[in-house]
Amino acid sequence: MFNVGDLVVLNPELCPEKERKNKRFQFGSLNYPAFTLEFELEVVRVFTDDYHGEMLECKITNQENIRSNCVLKSADAIFGIKNVIKMSFEILGKVSKFQTEIDELREEEKKQLAFRAKLKQNKLPLTDPQMKSNWNIIKSNRSRIAILLAKNENVFQVKHNTGTYTIDCKEDQISGKLRRLIANKRAENRVRNTVVKQVEGGLMYETQGGVLVAPNKIYELHEKLAIHVIKQHKVPTTTDNFVGIEIEMLSPKSIESMNKIFIKERLQRFVNVGTDVSIKRDIDGFDPMELRICLPESLLESHLKLICEVLRKNNCYANRSCGMHVHLDMRSRDPELAYRNLFRVQDIMLQSQPEDRRNNRYCMPNTKEKLKLKDFDGNGENDTRRLAINTQSYNKNNMKTIEIRIHEGATKFKDIYNWVQFLVGTVSLTTDLKKPIKSLEELTTANYLDVKVINHLHDRILEYSA
Repeated sequence: MFNVGDLVVLNPELCPEKERKNKRFQFGSLNYPAFTLEFELEVVRVFTDDYHGEMLECKITNQENIRSNCVLKSADAIFGIKNVIKMSFEILGKVSKFQTEIDELREEEKKQLAFRAKLKQNKLPLTDPQMKSNWNIIKSNRSRIAILLAKNENVFQVKHNTGTYTIDCKEDQISGKLRRLIANKRAENRVRNTVVKQVEGGLMYETQGGVLVAPNKIYELHEKLAIHVIKQHKVPTTTDNFVGIEIEMLSPKSIESMNKIFIKERLQRFVNVGTDVSIKRDIDGFDPMELRICLPESLLESHLKLICEVLRKNNCYANRSCGMHVHLDMRSRDPELAYRNLFRVQDIMLQSQPEDRRNNRYCMPNTKEKLKLKDFDGNGENDTRRLAINTQSYNKNNMKTIEIRIHEGATKFKDIYNWVQFLVGTVSLTTDLKKPIKSLEELTTANYLDVKVINHLHDRILEYSA
């Protein structure tokens, strides 16, 4: 979409009225400085960020006192680009400053000479009034052309991919003058190029020549789009392995307030906060809710830290009625193998949880070591919806996941991250565990988990041992 060398001039209408005197303000979801009134930004690098997508690194070209580069998110910049000008041009040479008038006079001379030829065909004498008038016009034009050429005032003729321009300035000023001429030309065409566009969530906006019609529309779009995104049911967006985490908790803030906080932290693509009637209130009056997280496994550590930090700062916690469910992505894994290996570490799962989770009607231990994919949906004795290892999530809404329901409620990063790493490591095995694992020593011998995960499980088993 953008190329190195493009000149980015952001739309002044994006700047709030109260900030226009400052000539700079915070723009876009990255909170980077964007200059909207007098600043021209040249793209010096185009790259892709795993989290933000296509990014542009730009340098400010028309302010000598500002040296630092800024980074723009391409998806955000689309709303704010006033002009994108590739400033490569060719100087064709110098022409008279009055070249336009000279060309008009020469064109008129051609017409008069053609008319004179017709008069001669009619054999009119030179003394004929028409012949005299025609000749006087020709002489006058030639005289005017000679005078204009004699003035020796030249301008540059410049070729750009948008057209050919005659520019009256010094040679080192051509670039700036050309930018203004192109901007004016595009401004004249704007009213003829109104485009109505739609972004995710059905949000509509109008542009004219690439510029938003309504002042400050970018803020309204960002706000509405963020609210729409955070309310959506989260699903994997790429073929990479994802993990879904459902955290039951209580919060002093309302669900709406929590969603706004996550939007402020730019986490709306990964979380959603909703209700959960199974959670019992404590006497503190905090609101029960469920936080639903969907993260690619590659971002699990970094983004889960951010999410848990939000929970910590806002005093969210889990009581004994809360649980935590983890959905493990089976799209690129063997679900039957994954189930067998999860079953074989079920004893470790149970040992690492408090007594009220081991004998909980919402997460009872599984009794079948093997299940065929055709039995994942459950019927009769194969119903797994409220078992520790729930296979019925596999075909529910085409989710293709296996859900682990056994863990107690948790809001701390260390508890959640190590538990998820334990489960992800287990389903990522490409061969069967040789036998059901009854002790931590046997799990350590299996040699597929990080030592930090083993140590975490050790601490929990020690804490909840009878």
